[in-house]
Amino acid sequence: MMYDNKRNPHNLMNEYLYVNAYQAAASNSEGFDFLSNGFKMRNTFGDANTVNNKYIYMAFAEEPLVANVGASIPATAR
Repeated sequence: MMYDNKRNPHNLMNEYLYVNAYQAAASNSEGFDFLSNGFKMRNTFGDANTVNNKYIYMAFAEEPLVANVGASIPATAR
């Protein structure tokens, strides 16, 4: 499942893409919140959060947390 900030420009991120299933896209009532320093899972459904399964989570920043490394100016949150 892949979530992005283009399908849902604001939290709650509940529209996603499947990369290995017959359906290309889906949505649910639970999902994720995108935060300025990562993400927060809001779901308990089996595709992303169950016991005895292995998951890989990745997050890529649209804007780094610090905008100017030399002056350490914090970037604005999403």
